[in-house]
Amino acid sequence: MDQPTFDFYEQHSQTYANLTRSMDVAVWIQKFLSLLPHKSQIVDIGCGSGRDLKIFYQQGYEAIGIEKVPALARLSQEYTNAPVLLGDVQQLPLATDSMDGIWACAILLHLSPAEWPNALAEISRVARHQAIVFISVKKGQGCIRDQDGRLFWLYTQSQIQELVASYPLEGFVWEESTGNQATWINVFARINKPNASQTTPITRQAAYQWARMWLKQANIPQFAQEAQWLLDHAGIHQEHLLADPYQILPPEVYETYFSLIQKRCDHCPLAYLLGSQPFYKLDFIVTSDVLIPRPETELLVSYIVQYFQNHPVPIGLDLGTGSGCIAISILHQLLQAMMIAIDISASALEICAQNSLRHGVQQRLHLLSGDLFEPLKEHFSLIPQQFLKPQMNQAGFDFIVSNPPYISTQAYATLMPDVRDYEPRIALLAGDGLDFYRKILQEADRYLVADGLLLLELGFGQWNDVSRLIPQKFQLVELILDHQEIPRVLVLKKVKTLE
Repeated sequence: MDQPTFDFYEQHSQTYANLTRSMDVAVWIQKFLSLLPHKSQIVDIGCGSGRDLKIFYQQGYEAIGIEKVPALARLSQEYTNAPVLLGDVQQLPLATDSMDGIWACAILLHLSPAEWPNALAEISRVARHQAIVFISVKKGQGCIRDQDGRLFWLYTQSQIQELVASYPLEGFVWEESTGNQATWINVFARINKPNASQTTPITRQAAYQWARMWLKQANIPQFAQEAQWLLDHAGIHQEHLLADPYQILPPEVYETYFSLIQKRCDHCPLAYLLGSQPFYKLDFIVTSDVLIPRPETELLVSYIVQYFQNHPVPIGLDLGTGSGCIAISILHQLLQAMMIAIDISASALEICAQNSLRHGVQQRLHLLSGDLFEPLKEHFSLIPQQFLKPQMNQAGFDFIVSNPPYISTQAYATLMPDVRDYEPRIALLAGDGLDFYRKILQEADRYLVADGLLLLELGFGQWNDVSRLIPQKFQLVELILDHQEIPRVLVLKKVKTLE
């Protein structure tokens, strides 16, 4: 703060106090306090008129104000009844590792970039490990001197990031707001000082609020719900949060939780973090070895279940089974059905086996390892008889289903990071996008009984290209649209041939 700025606040302290006390910053105070345990020790640096300090003090926090301008310090103490010390952010009159919350609302406006390092060093010094810091500055570039003679420095988000890069602040959340004829950059951060003599506890509420803020900033659409789901997964259920929000989390719980949140902010799919995904009335174990089941694929299951509900013993084949969600869902609904499931990935087959045990269909599901139809050719003699049609010398199925890889090499780079960076490439990539459709359509009729069905899930915009690949040995039965009216499931029937 330069001398003209200091002189203005000293000479016009009451006018300034009256003006600032009418400004509403309740939303930021509420967020700040939600990240702290009740009765935490908070310092309001540059407390000015005492507007924010009074709220902290009245709500039962051990709040203390720091103010450089003597006239403002006197007004603030009279207004709040809270302790106010004369001091400056460049040299805080506070003990090391003594504060749970650092409220620096607008004080850094009067510091040049050259003065920030010392101020941040002081903030870091007095903060405990895991303390919460709030910083608010005006958005812009350079500096301006207003008509009252006050000097203000303006900052961009990238400038602030560069200035704080070498200090122990982490988990930044950036939010912009407008007010007082300016755009403000409001920053929440945590202090990371594991060697500090004291640590600010993390409550259930604080953990949940941090997660909401981080996930929202990472553009996770259902950020509030996912914050709760991941908290549930870490062992704190919603009823616990509501019953006692200020309960302190054990270190192992919040470390687990924040690790999950960080991975989700990096766009790791929620299903992989939770270890399961709902699909067709069941819950399936999923890992990064298998694709995450999608709602669109349920259309395929629904058709098979309805079509074969009165069939005495339908026998089916699932190509590229992955988690087994298709085959297991069908078997769970059709209690008389039998199925063979094939996948080239041994890890995927292991997950499929776990899911079949989980849902009690393991006796009616036989797993084979290999590429598409190859295991039927190479290991036909090893297939248990109950999975084959009587008196057949080769596999004959009532239906074949597949959700094959259908992403082209070119389109792969444009996928959402949740998919591209985490789900198995082997289950996604298909050359020009049609490779697996060609292979399946060329061979499927050899493994179907007369009038047997072939059902294939289609990728977005692929119906026209796939339709040209359908051989004459199949007739189109139905093209099922998903909820967005996109052609999603192709249903074909094997054409009868005259013997």
